[in-house]
Amino acid sequence: MPIIQSVERALKILDLFDERERELTITEISKRMNLHKSTVHSLLKTLQEHHYISQGEENGKYSLGLKLLEREALL
Repeated sequence: MPIIQSVERALKILDLFDERERELTITEISKRMNLHKSTVHSLLKTLQEHHYISQGEENGKYSLGLKLLEREALL
């Protein structure tokens, strides 16, 4: 069964966040993923649209969104 590259990338972005890395800039994500900022931006905007990622209004950094907490509560 083939792997869908964009889905894999989106999941890897989510995996970048943990207890130590609660917020990341687009540049940090881009470097860690070895992807162009434009690609990362598109992935982040899609994740943000579905509330899996949020962006701080003051600092512009990205963090995990509320949807993940909602999903965790269902388990």
